[in-house]
Amino acid sequence: MSRGSNEVCERIVQTDLHAVILEKLNWSSLSAATLKDPPTSSAEIYLVQCLVSILHNIVRRSAKSREVLRNCRAVNRLYEFCDKTKHQVNFLTCLFYQLSLRTLNIVFYLIRATLHK
Repeated sequence: MSRGSNEVCERIVQTDLHAVILEKLNWSSLSAATLKDPPTSSAEIYLVQCLVSILHNIVRRSAKSREVLRNCRAVNRLYEFCDKTKHQVNFLTCLFYQLSLRTLNIVFYLIRATLHK
């Protein structure tokens, strides 16, 4: 990420794009339940990974974003993507596990900031 990344992350929060991303993650075709029971399409998983990657960069770069995302109930929404079941291992489930780990990392950032207050 470049030096301008912090500014971009702040602008995403200021313009409420984080709320749009969270809303997209609630679409039925992109919901955690749809993607993991059983994962059937790599396109949807890739799209969710991209959206989650944006959120991941925001929480890493912007302390203000962590507070804003907690207020949007992002922890609950993202935790749904943290897979707690076992699947047959194949390409799509590996993609989903990667997504699961990324969302778990974001949840960690959001919870850790709360614990240190």
